[in-house]
Amino acid sequence: MSAIFREEMNLMEGLPEALARRDEKRFSELCYGAVVPCYDEEDASMKLAESFFDFLITMARSTEFLEWPEAGSLYVIFYYDWERLTVEQRQRLLATIRETFPKMLSIYSTFEVQDLLVEKFGPVEACRVFEGFVHHGSPNQRQTVKSGCELIIGSGPDPDIYRRCRNCLTILTHDPDEDLREGAIYFLESLARNEVDRAARGLPPPRG
Repeated sequence: MSAIFREEMNLMEGLPEALARRDEKRFSELCYGAVVPCYDEEDASMKLAESFFDFLITMARSTEFLEWPEAGSLYVIFYYDWERLTVEQRQRLLATIRETFPKMLSIYSTFEVQDLLVEKFGPVEACRVFEGFVHHGSPNQRQTVKSGCELIIGSGPDPDIYRRCRNCLTILTHDPDEDLREGAIYFLESLARNEVDRAARGLPPPRG
């Protein structure tokens, strides 16, 4: 039995137990332990088993998972095993994120999803998800929209994505949450100062 298969079997047994007990330490240890590169090259080239992927998706959709504040570490498995996901699995994962994102009660979960969206799915897909929650998301989701859009802008996206992210941040300058509102205002002001500085030095404006 390969090391990677053993690890998947351990997770399918251990994660539900840790979730049921609300054992944050054990749940996190299992998730992060699953992505330690302890298997050989042959293992690393294997695609994620469909049964294991189904198990992870079912857990990610469960009410018990979505309502637990410490459940976000599940997403590190998708993040670090990204190359092992098939195209179809990535599409199913994205559909799951779109469906479950508004139900996540944990800021930890939403930030893990943010990193997965921006760094793995890419700015275009991430921006589509963020735009859907900038008006109607919970405070956690709107905070993730803010930090996610800041990440995208920092990565130098194409002009259209840059503009759409700025629009999201502009909307958040009127948010009822004071910290979120002030954070969006501060970031946009820093962008404006950067644009003025570049113009003064004869440099082209930032992309967008």
